[in-house]
Amino acid sequence: MEKGKREQLSKNFFRDEFSCKCNCGSDRIDPEFIIKLQELRDVYAQPMVITSGVRCVKHNAGIPGSSKFSAHILGLACDFKCTDSSERWKLVDLAMKIFSRVGLYDGWIHVDIQADKPQRVLW
Repeated sequence: MEKGKREQLSKNFFRDEFSCKCNCGSDRIDPEFIIKLQELRDVYAQPMVITSGVRCVKHNAGIPGSSKFSAHILGLACDFKCTDSSERWKLVDLAMKIFSRVGLYDGWIHVDIQADKPQRVLW
């Protein structure tokens, strides 16, 4: 890829949005996950800001409350916030129609497609 050019994964998402925040270079996000996330973005029809995508094992271990078996390590999850906080519940409702694992936390929403974990809504 050309230096300085962003790799587009879908209509609204780019690889660098999902890169590990520790700058280690980990950025392998599952293509099936991106398809579902784009589906959510399409029905929501507003920007979603990715706050955490792929995490390397070391970075994940430094996040309080994060599981050592986190879907983020496998590139099967992301956390995001909506640009309009008043839309948060609408976005959660839409996410629950597309993802079987949805988490609602203080200020952000988690979605993942890790099939070997209980399929549920996390609060």
